[in-house]
Amino acid sequence: MPKFPDCFPKNFETDILPNNVEYVSYHAYRILKEGKLNRKAFISTFEEFKDKKYKPRGFNPSSPDTYSTSLFSNIDDIKNILKIMLRHNPPAIIAEGITEPCCGPCKKDNYSSHISWWIFEDASPETYFKVIEENEDE
Repeated sequence: MPKFPDCFPKNFETDILPNNVEYVSYHAYRILKEGKLNRKAFISTFEEFKDKKYKPRGFNPSSPDTYSTSLFSNIDDIKNILKIMLRHNPPAIIAEGITEPCCGPCKKDNYSSHISWWIFEDASPETYFKVIEENEDE
């Protein structure tokens, strides 16, 4: 039976995960911050920052989005984010793929192309994506 990462709160599924998540495939884009298509490129905000002294704005342990991996269904949205990110994180690149239901539930935002994907601990979301845009500096 799939489960969420052990580092998530024990009440994550009952009290934090939204009730209206779906196990569906969305066509999506993801920024790979380190320029590599691997499992680490799909960790949640919580997993990335839980042990760091400084947390990003919006990091809230009671918010479902803190435990999700962010993707976008519109390539223009992801390209705009990438332009800003490349100022501080030059190896970042874009991958394209799908939110495979066996990897976990997701939810598409009603007002933007943002997709929140709650990925199971032993899932391999990277296998459903391919790199589409290399950093121009490489």
